[in-house]
Amino acid sequence: MSYNCTTHPTGEHERQARFLPTPFLIAAFLLVRIATTSADVVINEIMYHPVSGNLLESYVEVRNKAAVATNLSACRFTKGIQFAFPTNTVLGPSAYLVIAANGPAFANKYPGVTNFVAGFSAPISHDLRLEDSAGQLMNEVQYADDGDWAIRRIGPVTYGHQGWEWFAAQDGFGPSLELINSAMPNSYAHNWGPSSVPNGTPGQPNSIAQTNAAPFITAVAHAPVVPQPTDVVTVSARIIDEHTNGLVVSVFYRNATSTNPPPFTSVPMYDDGAHGDGLSSDGIFAAIIPAAPDATVIEFYLQAQDLEGHARTFPSFTLPTNSQRTANLLYQVDSGQYAASQPLYRLVMTEMERAELYLIGRKCPEEDSDAQMNATWITSDGISSGEGPTLVRYNVGVRNRGHGSRSSNPNNYHVNIPSDRLWKKQAGINLNSQYAYSQVLGSAIFRRLGVPMTDSRAVQLRINSTNIMSLPGLPDNNSFGSYAANEQYNNDFVQRSFPLDDKGNSYRGIRDQFLCDSSLNSVADLTWHGNNYAVAVYTNGYFKQNNFTQNDWSDLIDLLAVLNSTNGFAASNYATDVQRRVNVEQWMQYMAANTLLDNTETCLANGAGDDYALYRGTNDTRFIVLPYDLDGEMGLGLTPIPPRHSIFRMNTLPVIDRFMKTPQFAPLYYKWLKAYADSTFVPAHMNLLLDQLLNSYVPQGTIDNMKAFNAAQLTNVLAQIPLALTVSNSLPLQNGFPRTTTPTVTLFGTANAIDTRAVLVNGST
Repeated sequence: MSYNCTTHPTGEHERQARFLPTPFLIAAFLLVRIATTSADVVINEIMYHPVSGNLLESYVEVRNKAAVATNLSACRFTKGIQFAFPTNTVLGPSAYLVIAANGPAFANKYPGVTNFVAGFSAPISHDLRLEDSAGQLMNEVQYADDGDWAIRRIGPVTYGHQGWEWFAAQDGFGPSLELINSAMPNSYAHNWGPSSVPNGTPGQPNSIAQTNAAPFITAVAHAPVVPQPTDVVTVSARIIDEHTNGLVVSVFYRNATSTNPPPFTSVPMYDDGAHGDGLSSDGIFAAIIPAAPDATVIEFYLQAQDLEGHARTFPSFTLPTNSQRTANLLYQVDSGQYAASQPLYRLVMTEMERAELYLIGRKCPEEDSDAQMNATWITSDGISSGEGPTLVRYNVGVRNRGHGSRSSNPNNYHVNIPSDRLWKKQAGINLNSQYAYSQVLGSAIFRRLGVPMTDSRAVQLRINSTNIMSLPGLPDNNSFGSYAANEQYNNDFVQRSFPLDDKGNSYRGIRDQFLCDSSLNSVADLTWHGNNYAVAVYTNGYFKQNNFTQNDWSDLIDLLAVLNSTNGFAASNYATDVQRRVNVEQWMQYMAANTLLDNTETCLANGAGDDYALYRGTNDTRFIVLPYDLDGEMGLGLTPIPPRHSIFRMNTLPVIDRFMKTPQFAPLYYKWLKAYADSTFVPAHMNLLLDQLLNSYVPQGTIDNMKAFNAAQLTNVLAQIPLALTVSNSLPLQNGFPRTTTPTVTLFGTANAIDTRAVLVNGST
């Protein structure tokens, strides 16, 4: 496919990114002999996270692989960065051109580099797309800082345990991300690596450039995904190399069902059309692993070597010191049959790592460890995608999770999915075991009300083929056999929820003093603690969930200053200052919904600086507040009688007390309480929703309790909303009439809390 950028024959022009005199341009057009293709100009180097943290030093480098010069005029980056090349930007044969975020910052950092143009807004996102003037694709790179773009290694000891982590040197540790062999496709992670010199090599040949690299290993798969004891398993992969001959590819496997697994057995992989590899010589290599008994966990990895002896092992990880733990690929034999309607999720680990994860969740302070185990993630939900209804993700991380429920048995889990192999467009999922049906209900209600909320669904979970919810004697088994699979609050959620304003900052508010470690005492109660975002009370209390490379907390600091009328903000201007930074209407929607649900899970709406999220966009820069943990709604179905809480439980927090009592804001709270009470929470509507969501697995008695609880809570809330005009006084009565001998009298009473803004007596307030 050709693109509409002008080309010049070799030797006609060597200058890069310069304006050409018009006569020369005419002559050059006449001398064109070769039309370049979309493979000729490639993305060659990316500095997306400078070690200084100054994103103005970011850059992208392109290289012209052709033997002719190319005029990049009207070509542009449409993803990753927004940048159009200046008129008459000419890239010579085999030449390099740097696109810098900021010209002065780049020139100061790289004073010897002159072949650059500048002018885009950092940060650089992880999908870089270069198009010609007609909008046709020239080159695209989707890179990551985990998965195949990084190295896996054992992390530090936390609360007595170590887990796997991804390390990418190019992600803020000094190097840039460089292309290795420009003669090979630059869409493969194995053709990239961190520069061997600090700060990269902008405008120059790459420091790790090679003309012959180890084979690329990609598209690894095993089939069947969940084998029966009678099934042999075919392991396949696409192998890409500079040569099509001389490749030696093998799969190594062993039984990892015990904590003391045997040595690996190797099997050669073939591309001959006779080993489950498809067509002969199509680049797909495969081998067959023998059948294994039921419940066997098979651990395997691949190795490919080219004609010159360059070898690569997949997956890549650093063997830990003094440990037999590994981070290879896994599958499990399972003869169990599942015919119910809920999605079925599986986590497969070596027995060594499964046992480690189980121990983490059993006691304090070990339960606070976020050490991740290596696993294969397999999901079947009946929803067909381009991959089919069953999805497989290797090398995920799984860890214990939760706040006050980290030691619950069965445990909660967080599954961390590498961003180069997203699952359903997500890089992770939370699996909650505690009152999971409440999580599902709360998510559905908030989303129905139009309050952005993570999706939650009831699922079946198998840990190494075991349904741990079905094990006898579990003290915290309160979810009727189902986990709640909760979408996590991260950039995936932000992009889905705010597609027109997804570049903003997201923060999760938590409090730490209820964890096992008493040294942690941060609370996200919106209190002002100074201008320095790096203090622990901020960084531990308000966990930033996206835009990590920017490391900019100024919007949160500004919000806290305004809410506390400090740091230059006057109390007399409180309402105006808050309205500029807070979507007050949306905050009242959040408060009203939590009140009607009688949410007992700690959050801003019931007076705790915990379990909520904040988001501030770049188009609408007012903060919104989002629900987070929802395992305490409607009495959990344990009772039909609500505790008849005040509708102002949130006022326990001083900052929120002031917010809720501000005359300009308070009527909005009453408005949303009444609006929701008259719509979504009407028993006829809520009862139908409860039946639709829960009746397939939650006992009818529990559902009936929730229905009764909702009806009674509705009455309780409506009774606390003043809607009628009443006037009273404390005067003594004479002949049935109040009487005073003083010229003034105090009157008190109520008025419609939604519509009233002032009460006048004879024209006076």
